[in-house]
Amino acid sequence: MHQTLSRYVTPSAAKTLSDLYNKISQAYARRAGDENLQSNLDGVKKTLAETRRATGIEFLCFRQTKERTGTASSASGPRPKEASRRPK
Repeated sequence: MHQTLSRYVTPSAAKTLSDLYNKISQAYARRAGDENLQSNLDGVKKTLAETRRATGIEFLCFRQTKERTGTASSASGPRPKEASRRPK
């Protein structure tokens, strides 16, 4: 796009665009220490996954227990309350 518009650009705008492209290039340039970036990111992912798993285990006792039955009717809708099953 820059090449297409170059004939319409003033010298001061060309200088501004040049500075902008240089700034973008510097931002994406490799720096010392970047070679370990992927391994560090993998370590962070692993730590987050382990922490999530541990937190899930810690709070497992707060989950409601679900009774599983082999009938298809239990999956089709909510179960009646226990109080409604008691004889009067």
